[in-house]
Amino acid sequence: MDATPAASGLPLRIADFSTLAEALDYAALGKTGYNYYTRGVKLYAKLPYAELRRDAQALARRLIDLGASRGSRVAIVADTDPDFMRFFYACQYAGLIPVPLPASVHLGGR
Repeated sequence: MDATPAASGLPLRIADFSTLAEALDYAALGKTGYNYYTRGVKLYAKLPYAELRRDAQALARRLIDLGASRGSRVAIVADTDPDFMRFFYACQYAGLIPVPLPASVHLGGR
């Protein structure tokens, strides 16, 4: 598996996006994305921005279909995993508030 390219091929835009979802929409037009490595520095997953955008928009529709309403909070386990990014951006597209929680938190625990 090869990492996503370092150069997007898109003109640089600095701080002119209204939302994070709008920034992802633009980034998805390029070639780059997120790369995930093990502690041993081995690439184990890649998530191109175009794929992230597609997956996040599909998840956003599913969250809305499940009854999540705009402005609702959504707990997400904050892990260095492609699914975290998918759900985080899904919240952006659906108008939900992502609430990242540490992976070590146990519900009802101390």
